Amino acid sequence: MITLTHLHKYFNKGKSNEIHVIDDVSLTLPERGIVAIFGRSGCGKTTLLNVIGGLDSYHSGSLTENGRAITSNPDCYRNRDIGYIFQNYNLLKEESCFDNVANALRLCGMTDKGEIASRVETALSFVDMAEYKGRTPDTLSGGQQQRVAIARAIVKNPRIILADEPTGNLDEANTVMVMDLLREIARDCLVLLVTHEADLVDYYCDTVIELDNGRVVDIRENHVTDGYQVRDKNTIYLGEFEKESLENEAVSVSYYGNKPTAPISIKLVSYGGKTYLSVESPDVKVLGADSEMKLYDGVFERHEEKAKKESHVDMSRLPRVEGSRFGRLFTAKRAIVSGYISNFSGKKKGKNILRRCLALFAAVIVFATAIFGTSIGRISEIASEYNHNVFYVRANENVSRLNDPALREKYGIDTAYVLRGVFSDTYLFFTPGYFETFDATYYGNDFSTHGVFLPSRLSDSLDLLAGKREVAAGEIVLSSASADLLLESSSLGYLKTYEDLLGLSSEYGGIIRGNLKIVGIVESEETAFYMDEAVLARASVEDRLNVASASEVGITVEKGTAVYYSEFLPSEENRPSKTVMIAGKAYTVEKTVVRGSYDEYLAANGIKKEPIDSYLNKRFAEEYPELQDGDEGYFETYEAFRDREEVRWHLDYYSEIEDYCRLYYFFQPSFEAWLYLEKGIPVMFYQQQSDILYRIASYEKEFGKTPTMSEVNAYYPIYDKDYYVLYGGEYETTDRVWRSTEFVVNDEDYLTIASSMGESDLLVDPYSDSDKDHYYNAFYTVLHASDPERASAFLTEQFPEEDGEMPILITPEAKFEEAFHEERIVILTGILTMAIILAVMSVCMYFIMRSSLMNRIREVGILRAIGVSKRNLVFRFAVETAVLTALTVFVGYLLSSGFIALSLSASGMVSDIFFYPLPIALSVLVLLFGICMICGLIPIVSLLRKTPSAILAKYDI
Repeated sequence: MITLTHLHKYFNKGKSNEIHVIDDVSLTLPERGIVAIFGRSGCGKTTLLNVIGGLDSYHSGSLTENGRAITSNPDCYRNRDIGYIFQNYNLLKEESCFDNVANALRLCGMTDKGEIASRVETALSFVDMAEYKGRTPDTLSGGQQQRVAIARAIVKNPRIILADEPTGNLDEANTVMVMDLLREIARDCLVLLVTHEADLVDYYCDTVIELDNGRVVDIRENHVTDGYQVRDKNTIYLGEFEKESLENEAVSVSYYGNKPTAPISIKLVSYGGKTYLSVESPDVKVLGADSEMKLYDGVFERHEEKAKKESHVDMSRLPRVEGSRFGRLFTAKRAIVSGYISNFSGKKKGKNILRRCLALFAAVIVFATAIFGTSIGRISEIASEYNHNVFYVRANENVSRLNDPALREKYGIDTAYVLRGVFSDTYLFFTPGYFETFDATYYGNDFSTHGVFLPSRLSDSLDLLAGKREVAAGEIVLSSASADLLLESSSLGYLKTYEDLLGLSSEYGGIIRGNLKIVGIVESEETAFYMDEAVLARASVEDRLNVASASEVGITVEKGTAVYYSEFLPSEENRPSKTVMIAGKAYTVEKTVVRGSYDEYLAANGIKKEPIDSYLNKRFAEEYPELQDGDEGYFETYEAFRDREEVRWHLDYYSEIEDYCRLYYFFQPSFEAWLYLEKGIPVMFYQQQSDILYRIASYEKEFGKTPTMSEVNAYYPIYDKDYYVLYGGEYETTDRVWRSTEFVVNDEDYLTIASSMGESDLLVDPYSDSDKDHYYNAFYTVLHASDPERASAFLTEQFPEEDGEMPILITPEAKFEEAFHEERIVILTGILTMAIILAVMSVCMYFIMRSSLMNRIREVGILRAIGVSKRNLVFRFAVETAVLTALTVFVGYLLSSGFIALSLSASGMVSDIFFYPLPIALSVLVLLFGICMICGLIPIVSLLRKTPSAILAKYDI
């Protein structure tokens, strides 16, 4: 039993055009029979019916069904207790009559296919539509569609049937058929009928509720409701008209009905045994034996047997459905199929445009992301450049605190060395040869990587990915982070793996003189180059101090001492003191070595030898005592004496020439000396006083005998062989340079000096006019921390921020912030532009998806009206949107992403236009999917905020 108590509903409530469409209605409706809600158009009949059926809401009052408020769960109420029959049928045109009826059962939670089929066929047989179950509604007449709608309403045997103008679109015959069906159904349930047809009310309805302006103005009972019988429209019942007759002996004429406005002219002629009739009035129709219209002498009579015949609608064959899951019509499988059919079936032009727009939308987003993603790439590049645990401390009066190795170890600092003007990563550029092409080398600065130089011992604990981890001078091991950057920047097809990088030599070694060859790759997230610690120390020391290591010079120096080297033998007052400060630490000067002439070298090393002329004269005098200088034949004999091969005086006298040459070569290197001393190749070269000596030694090494002076003078092997072609490239990779070395220290002390800064160091560029904050040429202590958090806390405390052009302490975070600050305009402009494009495209996507939904409002309204829950409809459209996205947006995404990937792989120059790594590509895919889902669901969620009746009204408008 349905009870309405003081029910009120308004349209446009609170506005100037407010309509009180239901005005204080209180009703109690019976459990059975046909109850008519009757009144003129616009009096609120349909609105009241929709409110009772849960299709519309109300503002105040109460509405209960068997004591339960229907507002608590209107979808469940409609599915469990209500069967709705609409004026416009509201059948789903894409589904068969069978499925339209079966949906009512599925919405009640019924899943047994056999039971569903049995009930549907029974319901269709009640309305004489069983033979049409496989057809779609658009192939049926209006009366047939309404009968299918009645079958849908009764198949679950509801307590209440709501019929809103069910015969409004039917002819008289179908109207009687539908009303007869409703009268039979009303014996088992309540049929609430909205109509404005008085005949239907009088002949079929047990109770009539009359409305006027939203108020109940009359309630009356009918006692004769045996139905309505259809008159034959092709029969004229003469007994129902007034009759006038005109007779004579030849003709009898009878006239029925109203008098004509003009006299009728009729001529009746008998001729030749036949009678002819001529009617000259144009509006007169002559009825013959074959005419469709018939004349009947009596009046129309009702037949009582129709009202008394036995009903063929037996609702006992359709027991009530006691479901548990109401309102769920669409499963995932059905939603997928529905999504494909609704968007891809048929060849409608609108659907094709929609699909192309969605694919284009994806392509535009992908290209915009890749183009403006270069800004994101710059952030990534900055982050990778400063992702290592390296700190820089600028030279000042307090920096010597970091000289203590124990203190550094305490705070997790495992490496320290000092460099001029370096406070960020070093870039290495490579020039590999083309693969089987005409050009010998590939020129281009896009083939590079960056990192910080670290001693090779730090790579010992890292996993080796390729090559080896042991390095010699001129060799480096790359971290995987730096190796990845190198591979990414390469446009050469044959450089794809870590193994492909092995053997490549850098064109520029940054702080290291000469080229650097890659010999290994280790696993590390830091951008780093691991190299020989002695080479790294040399790069640190020789740029700021006139100090060399003992192994470089080829001498032995005790720890804690230093050897002083001078180009000339210094006077006593110019000799260094016995203790010298180097990088803040005192060293004892052990001895002084002169790197000048051979004689000075001998004198500085305490080697006493008489002059060469005295030596030669003495030997000659011993062998030729009878000859004196000035005698005839003296010079000829003397020359012959010096040319004799058995005379070994030059080797006896110059026994220390090898050590002297090596010392001299260290300070004044040359290609020829390098060939002789490093490669062991006998060559002749000029080196001030020692050229003859080198020539003699080279001759002896090549021919295995001591030369004569004439042979020495004719010996020019450097010009006989093209050693520059053979060894020039190798020599260029060495780090032999002219040096201004003053002190030589022990190798271990040399490493200590490389990591220390103190009294002897220059704090700023000596050639600068500025005396402070000239940081581009200042010295920095480079610190690598195994525990960056602890090191950062310590360094921040020791070296607080200060005003000036550059802070004393530079942390990785500070470098990132500085670099980002410098690039922020470009980065933010790119990101903002990309965001604007994304926003505009998202709005376009929303309107595209919304326009697609506008064509389906009727379908949504029908589904809501028959009881599909909001949640189930949202689920359906979510799945449909996912299907549409996968088959349109995803295709556009794949095509555009593939084009960009191929372009990037084809040429490194494209990287200046596109930045589209895999993480961004996947993010774009997720973003596109998210945008499509949001834009696809917002319209349906917004639409579902309306009541089912409002959705149907939106479609009708």
